[in-house]
Parts: sequence; structure tokens; C-alpha cells
Amino acid sequence: MKLLTMKDVEERLGVTSRTVFNYIESGELKGFKLKTAWRFEESELDSFLKKQQEKRQTAEQRQPGLAALLEKEAPYWSNKKKWEETKLWVIELLDLNPQLRVRWEPEIGILIGPIQEPVTVTLTDDGIVVTPAEEKYIPELVAARH
Repeated sequence: MKLLTMKDVEERLGVTSRTVFNYIESGELKGFKLKTAWRFEESELDSFLKKQQEKRQTAEQRQPGLAALLEKEAPYWSNKKKWEETKLWVIELLDLNPQLRVRWEPEIGILIGPIQEPVTVTLTDDGIVVTPAEEKYIPELVAARH
């Protein structure tokens, strides 16, 4: 069993200690205190990383091209750790809210919102037919650039 320090975990995840603490508090990442310092079993971190990868794959399946879309935003962020944290936040948000979609605009950045599908209602001899019309994107959240 190999133990990792907080710094090791921060570096492997590419995030700040605050984000690591958030993962600990949420129960997503298991760690323990050894006197005053946090330690993590490498196998626990590997398991966490696997779950994060699965979330990214699920998000990519729901919205093909998501990874490429998020990478368009990366050059606009001077703080790379904050960008990594923001990407993880977007993936987590999409995982918890499958109805949300992401789009990117150079002047604004990442926009997140539901896809609302207006419908066409037609009365036929067989009854009422409801057909989805063109999707309309309504942005609700913007990932603020740092």
C-alpha cells in the first residue's frame, strides 16, 4: 500500500487543496489524517480517477464533442489549476443534470443550459401526434473566466 501526500494528490489531479478537501467532504475521495497531515492510499486515488474518467465519458456520450469544446476555452485561463477545477465542475454538473448542454462562444466562454425542445402538435385521424421541433438553447450558467 503506497501512501500519497496532499501535494501528490493535488499534482495528480491538477487542482488545489481546496478542491481535494471538497472531494473528501463529499465522500468522493477517501483520505485520512496522520497526525496533522493528510494521506491517501494510491489505490483510492486510482479509483477516484477511474470514476472521474467514467463521468467524462458519460458526459461526452450525452454531448459528443464536449471535450474538444472545453479545450477551446483553456487558452483563456491564466490559472491552469482553476481551469482544471472548472472543467471538473462542468463535468460534475452535467453528470448530475443530464438535461443540460454546453456550448462555447469566444467572447463569453462556456455557457451551460438546458436544451428545450419545442414541439409541434398535429391532430390526425389516428389522434394527436407530438413531434419535437428544432432544439433551442437557453443558457443559464456561464463558467466565469479567471
